[in-house]
Amino acid sequence: MSLRYLLNEDKIVSKDVVRLINILKSRVSDFFEGKRVLISGVAGFLGSWFTDVLCGLGAEVVGIDNLSTGPIDNVRHLVSYPRFKFI
Repeated sequence: MSLRYLLNEDKIVSKDVVRLINILKSRVSDFFEGKRVLISGVAGFLGSWFTDVLCGLGAEVVGIDNLSTGPIDNVRHLVSYPRFKFI
């Protein structure tokens, strides 16, 4: 999977997410590959980080959020990612 989907406007966050994905890939191998994960509060700070990491590990992510506290901009970079669905 290309990590280009995970690179958002915040370069520091993107760098940290990519580093974390590489560390986890060496430890959990392909455990999340093809798994479907539901994340509530996906547009929040932690939800968007979890989403970036899980997508980077090959998981299919369904994210739910009412956008009351987290902006859609936190996951906008994943809209074109084929394994991400926002509700």
